[in-house]
Amino acid sequence: MRMLNVQDDGVEIQRGLVSEELMNAVIAELYETDLSMPTHGIRHADKKFSSIAAPVKSENLIREATKQLQQTPSLVRVIFFDKTPEKNWRVTWHQDKTVALNKKFTGSGWDVWSVKEGVFHVQPPLEVLNKMLTFRVHLDPADEYNGCLRNL
Repeated sequence: MRMLNVQDDGVEIQRGLVSEELMNAVIAELYETDLSMPTHGIRHADKKFSSIAAPVKSENLIREATKQLQQTPSLVRVIFFDKTPEKNWRVTWHQDKTVALNKKFTGSGWDVWSVKEGVFHVQPPLEVLNKMLTFRVHLDPADEYNGCLRNL
């Protein structure tokens, strides 16, 4: 099977980008936490879990984002999902296009404003989305057979 890469495929699988030490810290904190959360997950997880803030700021992620974007990255949002066979929800094929912002403003192509947990969210113009990068970090094993990404 051909290796995927961001430039050609829009997606790339990288193992070990976040250290095992940081991943274990996240798992330990989550086990100590009551995860009776709503079905949509936990928004702003980097502000609610100190262990999640560490990988978000990790040198490896920042270096990879800088390499892919060709500029210094800015964090847009962090969402934590806990999907298990017992606790899951059906989501049809979709693309996430919403970003979180500190304040609302008027701008051409910035549409579908909403407020989630007191934070403004909006769908930016395509040229902005094309300059963005998403990292998905899996705490459990995930691959092309059980993962969440689909190669078109």
